[in-house]
Amino acid sequence: MQIGIENLSDYAVTTTGTQTPDQTKDKKTPELTPEQLKKNVQLELEKYRSPVTAVMVLTASTTYKVPVEYIMAIMKNDSGYGTA
Repeated sequence: MQIGIENLSDYAVTTTGTQTPDQTKDKKTPELTPEQLKKNVQLELEKYRSPVTAVMVLTASTTYKVPVEYIMAIMKNDSGYGTA
């Protein structure tokens, strides 16, 4: 699922444990429109039959100035998007 973050495979882990951008990647990930972001968030939440809606996530993101990706990651890890 793409909700606006870059693919983690674009980074290589060095022997020191720090991450550096992959030298073969020259282009940026295209920005999602607000409609695309809302749709992607809603589809992810529906996969888990979550009681949370995309509007709730986007409102929290705007209100508290937290990236949508962080909110989704925390919700998934903490409670499976509110289903646990």
